[in-house]
Amino acid sequence: TGELADSFCSTDPLIAKNFAKATFLSDYRESYKLSTLPSLIIQSSLDTLASSHVGYFLHEITPRCELTIINSEGHCPHMTHPTLTSQAIKFYLQMVNYDRLPCGVFIIDYSCVGRYCNAPFSSLIKRPTDKIVNHSINNLLINGSRIRFQQISLPSHLNQSEID
Repeated sequence: TGELADSFCSTDPLIAKNFAKATFLSDYRESYKLSTLPSLIIQSSLDTLASSHVGYFLHEITPRCELTIINSEGHCPHMTHPTLTSQAIKFYLQMVNYDRLPCGVFIIDYSCVGRYCNAPFSSLIKRPTDKIVNHSINNLLINGSRIRFQQISLPSHLNQSEID
């Protein structure tokens, strides 16, 4: 979209240069083979930066990976086609068995009410599942407590946040 293109064009040139170096001079294809967690690749049907061949290749080399190609144009479907992207994610999440994952999983809705947690998460915060699911995240926090969460996207993107 024009808004997305404008945001890319307004990026600080130094940041853009460092991002381009990290993106285009790195090769982490071998890292994908080491993945042990279920993952989803969402590929636009018309992506000029990464053709569908890239999605198929990553799907082939990544264990426990699903590939979904959505009818969209562009490299950032989560920004340009959020409804299609969220539908693909919801469908994928219905297939994943969270209870078999070694890490804690806690899913909240838009109003910050817990909708699901697996046993490792329940154990981590030392609360039974029935005290987590269908309760506001605010009820899980006591004064001075902190929930730390992270989203890892292979190979090199790590987003971390904290809620006080």
